[in-house]
Amino acid sequence: MTLEGLQHEMWELIVGGVPLERAAVLVKAGALSPAERVGVYAEMYWLRLRDVLRAEFPQVRAVLGDEDFDVLAAKYVRAHPSTHPSLDWLGQQLATFLRERPVEGAPFLADLAALEFARNQVFIAPDSPVAGRDALTRVTPETAATTRFTLTHAVQVLSLEHDVRALFRAQADGASWRDVEIARQPTALVVFRQGFEVFHDAVSAEEASALTLALTGATLPALCDAFATCGEEAPARAFQAIASWVTEGLVARVEV
Repeated sequence: MTLEGLQHEMWELIVGGVPLERAAVLVKAGALSPAERVGVYAEMYWLRLRDVLRAEFPQVRAVLGDEDFDVLAAKYVRAHPSTHPSLDWLGQQLATFLRERPVEGAPFLADLAALEFARNQVFIAPDSPVAGRDALTRVTPETAATTRFTLTHAVQVLSLEHDVRALFRAQADGASWRDVEIARQPTALVVFRQGFEVFHDAVSAEEASALTLALTGATLPALCDAFATCGEEAPARAFQAIASWVTEGLVARVEV
């Protein structure tokens, strides 16, 4: 067997892809049997992934309790094994996993997981320069058509089925999730970082659309078009939203 083959076989033993009994072809017996020796690494691997998910999703864990969360984590890791060099990405599919397999009595968990993961990603996002309000003076009738508002790396936009803000706040304050009324209603959130602190705020569907367009490099006219459903108020709503992005530190630079 080649070195690559040996490495692949060991990997499959550790992650549970093949029975541990096959460890005898790779590992010598000693004080422990081959299966027991590999089992030590397999257990350590699983516990490491579980601990990462526990740390990334403390609120989902609080709702489920440790035992049920660990069951969820085991099912999730089997369905979505770690493939990225950084474990910061391990939980990127948990919201989708929960949406496809909703937990009875807690249909909001997918949205709570999406919020927690977005906050984690925003916290570790690379630093960016932040544009000051004076940058808005660069936008003139002559430059408007080609102006772009480049957002910082620490901005994410979420489209949720439940408004989990009250739940998140209650649990952050140490209250029980059972005491919170969780509304099932479409909710758009922007998640962003100021310094070392992460925030999330509700925004209108129009502003969420404009933020998403800004993240893709859209020009100012396209951002304004996102507010077209606001009728005559569209221009004012668009510029009010964009000005708030600058004020709150979401904009890295204004390009004309």
